[in-house]
Amino acid sequence: MQDIFYETDNQLSTFWDVEILNFENTPKLKTRVISSTIPFLKINIERRLSGVLAFKDVTFPDEFSITLRESSNFTVYKFFKEWLSKFYNEEENTFKTFTSKTVYLQNLLNLKFTFYRGNNIALGVGTGIEGVELKKDTMEESFSFYAKNCKPIGFNNIDLQYDSSSALEITINMIAEQVTQEK
Repeated sequence: MQDIFYETDNQLSTFWDVEILNFENTPKLKTRVISSTIPFLKINIERRLSGVLAFKDVTFPDEFSITLRESSNFTVYKFFKEWLSKFYNEEENTFKTFTSKTVYLQNLLNLKFTFYRGNNIALGVGTGIEGVELKKDTMEESFSFYAKNCKPIGFNNIDLQYDSSSALEITINMIAEQVTQEK
């Protein structure tokens, strides 16, 4: 049996990014995702004495994390640190209060995780170097998850290593009220 998905839809040629949106869904930050755990609603079941499986209750989305590659000017860290400071004052060790529910909701963020699919690369004859032209289409948006009304929980420890050749990564933990999808 021929695996047509391996030839036409190889997920290894794709990538994810996360776009941080405010309450009006206006972008505030967009960056590549190294890894993430996206939580989903879970329906729990139980086996009754009769042996029948029945719906029991619902478990709502739990804490999740995203790991992002940091820029040389620490844009990701500064952004999430500022967001966390809207809820907690580290100097006074106190949670902040809001004047209204509207102001509180304005401080929550929405995250849009977007999966991009790369189009096939084709070689053709053209005016390129030595008569070969590389035709490459841009990446196209394939699927998105939305984490709505996210609340920050904090950062994982950041490993700073002088002898490592890997890029600095930051993991942010948060909780979302709802996760939906598009496309």
